[in-house]
Amino acid sequence: MKAMKKSGSAVFLMELILVILFFSLSAVVTLRLFVAAHQQERQSTLRSDALELAENAAELFRAQGVSFFDTADGWTAVEQADESVLYSRLENGLCMEVILRGEQTETGRLETGEIQVFAANRQSDPLCRLPLGRYSPGEAAS
Repeated sequence: MKAMKKSGSAVFLMELILVILFFSLSAVVTLRLFVAAHQQERQSTLRSDALELAENAAELFRAQGVSFFDTADGWTAVEQADESVLYSRLENGLCMEVILRGEQTETGRLETGEIQVFAANRQSDPLCRLPLGRYSPGEAAS
């Protein structure tokens, strides 16, 4: 009878160890899923913020033209070899770059370009890209 009692406690101990192992593995998997979901949520929020920033800049550019990219507002301007201008600014932990090209037509000025928003560390592809375009009617080019 004593041998059966020891055998019963050994089975109970093995079952307990298996249950603890199962719950430990379940906790690890669940924790990994929560961490992955949190990272995806942060990336989604970052992309959403970047898109909102780019859309706001595009609307202000359409309303104000090149005067929107004022150095007093934190913009820096660098002329490129292809006669375009690169404007950049840091805002809310995001780096926004705007490349603009201007072309004088017979009836006015056409400005085209692209807005790109990067994470501040710029270690990845742009979070969003948005094309820009603005036409300003004016006097005919001489």
